Amino acid sequence: MSLFPKESVAAIAESIGLSLNDEVAALLLQDAEYRLREIVHEGTKFMRHSHRKTLTSADINSALAVRNVEPLYGFINGSPSSFKMTTQASQTLYYLDDQEYDLEDLMNRPLPPVPLDVTYSAHWLAIDGVQPRIVQNPTLAARAAAATTATARRGEKTAESQPEAPLVKEVLTKELQLYYEKITEMLMSDDVEIRSLAIESTSKDPGLQGLMPYFVQFIGSTVTQSLKSLEQLWTMMRFVRAILFNPDLDPEPYLHQLIPAILTCVVVKKLSAAASENHWSLRLYAAQLASHICVHYGGSYQTLQPRITKTLLRAFLDPLKPLATVYGSLAALAALGREVVEALIVPNVVALGMRLQSGLSAEVGSAAHEEAMMVRNMLVDTLAKHIKAETQAAGESRQAANGTDAEMMPAVKVGDLTDEQRGKWTKLLGPFSSDVFAKLHG
Repeated sequence: MSLFPKESVAAIAESIGLSLNDEVAALLLQDAEYRLREIVHEGTKFMRHSHRKTLTSADINSALAVRNVEPLYGFINGSPSSFKMTTQASQTLYYLDDQEYDLEDLMNRPLPPVPLDVTYSAHWLAIDGVQPRIVQNPTLAARAAAATTATARRGEKTAESQPEAPLVKEVLTKELQLYYEKITEMLMSDDVEIRSLAIESTSKDPGLQGLMPYFVQFIGSTVTQSLKSLEQLWTMMRFVRAILFNPDLDPEPYLHQLIPAILTCVVVKKLSAAASENHWSLRLYAAQLASHICVHYGGSYQTLQPRITKTLLRAFLDPLKPLATVYGSLAALAALGREVVEALIVPNVVALGMRLQSGLSAEVGSAAHEEAMMVRNMLVDTLAKHIKAETQAAGESRQAANGTDAEMMPAVKVGDLTDEQRGKWTKLLGPFSSDVFAKLHG
């Protein structure tokens, strides 16, 4: 049974001036209905592939395009078609209520406003890595809401416990680029005064935060490539100190890149082309920089000092490492404070003394004897300071309990140690006990 009456075909034929008998109208109706079902079936395929449950006019137009048929114009998705009913020759007909426009009215209407010209405006995307809270920059709440909405549309679960940090790409101005090129050129100069001027400028200039990643990369690559140039390594360590002590710079995000360069100057096997060069001072200087980082940034990063200490202790205890490495690690461990000396250096004094015996007994003036003496002097000085500080702390606590002013205490001498304390330290210090007590007494 046909969905449409044959009178519909006859009415359409009459609208274009044709007269059809009932048999021809019935045949045309069957063919038209077949074509219509075919188009609707093709349109449902587009509907399913679009993950929708409602057939739209766009699906019908896509089906017509597949069949090489011109699409129907005037039908918009989402707007229902408005049909009106009329009667013609005792037949009921339905037609679309298309709005008619008078051309004269359209011409007499006022013109629409002229579109605005394309303009550009500038605003700060980030200042020193921090995004300003202005209208042009979306807030974290707006960004999180947009991400939540997009995720909900995809049907995925949102991870609210892990908010995304804003990714800001730093764009250097031409002035900063020129400054970076000039500073790096001055740091690589052979003139000491020029290098000093570059370091002094870095330590005081307040607008260099954008150059921090470039400075850190420059320091790391220069230290790696200049392990036989003591003068250049000194320049890099002074440059690191200028960055750390500049009150307007924040080196905290780049510590993980700075620390390897610093520790390299502490524990590396060779820091100069000739063994006669004074690389010991550079190791001591770099050790103080490592201590400064641990003291000032250890509170923010709980694992910072333990990781540095572990690296230094491994170099300090490794019997295959040269004495220059032992000297640097010993200086750095001593700079980390009394607790580190008490826990890591004091228990290993006897073992280190046994290792130094061969060097100390070598010919005076030889490289082996000089290295052993440098380590011995560093060890004696470290232990003497540690014993003095520990004894003073104990004396202060006793005098505080007795109500005595700690500022009136005399300097600690070896005679201030009790017999029990001297026995304890003699056992712990082994062959270095006499030298340490002499240092205290002096």
